[in-house]
Amino acid sequence: KEIFERKTDEEHQLTISEIIEELKKSGINAERKSLYRDIELLKEYGMDICSQRSKHYSYYLGEREFETVELKLLSDAVSASKFIPKRQSSRIIKKLGMLTNEYNEDRLNRQLYTEKSTKEETSSIYYNIDAIYNAIDDDCKISFKYFDYNEKKQRIFRRNSECYIVSPWALVWNDGMYYLVCYDNDEEIIRHFRVDKMDSTSPVPEKRDGKRA
Repeated sequence: KEIFERKTDEEHQLTISEIIEELKKSGINAERKSLYRDIELLKEYGMDICSQRSKHYSYYLGEREFETVELKLLSDAVSASKFIPKRQSSRIIKKLGMLTNEYNEDRLNRQLYTEKSTKEETSSIYYNIDAIYNAIDDDCKISFKYFDYNEKKQRIFRRNSECYIVSPWALVWNDGMYYLVCYDNDEEIIRHFRVDKMDSTSPVPEKRDGKRA
């Protein structure tokens, strides 16, 4: 399965002998007859394994769960995202590359050009998004600290670093940024916060308020 996914496509086909050699590289000895049976089983499993005959039969994986252009669109979206740091962007794109073969993987690594200033260098947003979604699923409130940046790109926390406690209701994507839409119990209003400026986000074991609002 891995050999077909990573080593083949219509332009890169393998004969049974070549598949045997690839398996040997992983320490697996296989006979020709057993490979024919294995290929039929993979087809039954749902893999679109195609064959073509010239001098010898050769095999390749045809249709995939993700087309290369779909993966490229996803990798471009990750590259262009303002809040995903460069290190995480590279990691995600590398994982996307494992969903295609090694010949197309390089195409995903040709990242979309973005202005350097648009990339945030914080990974806390991952934890914030996860905490917010979990709180919405669990129907509970969250607490967090909220900050702005000064001219030196230093964090300046609002409320003298005191936590906000709100009822989260939705995450909104706007202009390349995530925003939390929530109900503020103290002020009895709907508010929004930029998720990348939230810190120390954690659940509060109280039921959410503001559904009617």
